[in-house]
Amino acid sequence: FAAEIGAYTQSETALTDPLLGRLEPGMLVLADRGFFSYALWRKAIGTGADLLWRVRTDKAGPKPTHVEDLPDGSWLAHLR
Repeated sequence: FAAEIGAYTQSETALTDPLLGRLEPGMLVLADRGFFSYALWRKAIGTGADLLWRVRTDKAGPKPTHVEDLPDGSWLAHLR
Protein backbone atom coordinates (compact mmCIF):
# COMPACT_ATOMS: atom_id res chain seq x y z
CA PHE A 1 0.00 0.00 0.00
CA ALA A 2 1.29 3.48 -0.80
CA ALA A 3 -0.19 6.94 -0.41
CA GLU A 4 1.05 10.52 -0.65
CA ILE A 5 -0.42 13.10 1.71
CA GLY A 6 0.12 16.78 1.13
CA ALA A 7 -1.06 20.17 2.24
CA TYR A 8 -4.50 21.43 1.33
CA THR A 9 -2.84 23.84 -1.11
CA GLN A 10 -1.14 21.06 -3.10
CA SER A 11 -2.85 19.59 -6.13
CA GLU A 12 -3.38 15.86 -6.49
CA THR A 13 -1.24 15.80 -9.61
CA ALA A 14 1.67 17.45 -7.76
CA LEU A 15 1.60 14.54 -5.30
CA THR A 16 1.81 11.94 -8.07
CA ASP A 17 5.57 11.94 -8.77
CA PRO A 18 6.63 11.13 -5.19
CA LEU A 19 4.05 8.34 -5.12
CA LEU A 20 5.40 6.74 -8.29
CA GLY A 21 8.69 6.07 -6.54
CA ARG A 22 6.95 3.75 -4.08
CA LEU A 23 5.04 1.65 -6.60
CA GLU A 24 6.18 -1.90 -7.28
CA PRO A 25 5.05 -5.10 -9.03
CA GLY A 26 1.96 -6.65 -7.43
CA MET A 27 0.38 -3.28 -6.63
CA LEU A 28 -2.80 -2.06 -8.32
CA VAL A 29 -2.91 1.65 -9.17
CA LEU A 30 -6.34 3.22 -9.56
CA ALA A 31 -6.49 6.64 -11.22
CA ASP A 32 -9.37 8.89 -12.12
CA ARG A 33 -9.70 10.43 -15.57
CA GLY A 34 -8.05 13.70 -14.55
CA PHE A 35 -4.71 11.92 -14.17
CA PHE A 36 -4.46 10.35 -17.62
CA SER A 37 -1.51 11.38 -19.77
CA TYR A 38 0.78 9.29 -21.90
CA ALA A 39 3.89 10.49 -20.01
CA LEU A 40 2.41 9.64 -16.60
CA TRP A 41 1.17 6.26 -17.87
CA ARG A 42 4.67 5.41 -19.11
CA LYS A 43 6.21 6.34 -15.74
CA ALA A 44 3.63 4.32 -13.82
CA ILE A 45 3.80 1.22 -16.03
CA GLY A 46 7.58 1.31 -15.68
CA THR A 47 7.23 0.50 -11.98
CA GLY A 48 5.78 -2.92 -12.75
CA ALA A 49 2.51 -2.11 -10.97
CA ASP A 50 -0.81 -2.96 -12.60
CA LEU A 51 -2.79 0.08 -13.78
CA LEU A 52 -6.54 0.60 -13.85
CA TRP A 53 -7.20 4.12 -15.08
CA ARG A 54 -10.26 5.94 -16.27
CA VAL A 55 -9.83 8.26 -19.27
CA ARG A 56 -11.84 11.13 -20.65
CA THR A 57 -14.11 10.25 -23.54
CA ASP A 58 -15.27 13.74 -24.45
CA LYS A 59 -14.00 15.68 -27.50
CA ALA A 60 -10.82 16.78 -25.67
CA GLY A 61 -9.90 13.25 -24.61
CA PRO A 62 -8.06 10.49 -26.46
CA LYS A 63 -9.98 8.40 -28.97
CA PRO A 64 -10.26 4.86 -27.55
CA THR A 65 -11.22 1.86 -29.67
CA HIS A 66 -14.06 -0.12 -28.11
CA VAL A 67 -13.03 -3.68 -27.15
CA GLU A 68 -15.76 -5.10 -24.92
CA ASP A 69 -18.87 -4.08 -22.96
CA LEU A 70 -18.82 -5.12 -19.30
CA PRO A 71 -21.84 -6.24 -17.23
CA ASP A 72 -21.77 -3.10 -15.06
CA GLY A 73 -22.27 -0.82 -18.07
CA SER A 74 -18.61 0.22 -18.37
CA TRP A 75 -16.39 -0.90 -21.22
CA LEU A 76 -12.84 -1.86 -22.04
CA ALA A 77 -10.94 0.04 -24.69
CA HIS A 78 -7.64 0.07 -26.49
CA LEU A 79 -5.67 3.34 -26.64
CA ARG A 80 -2.92 4.00 -29.15
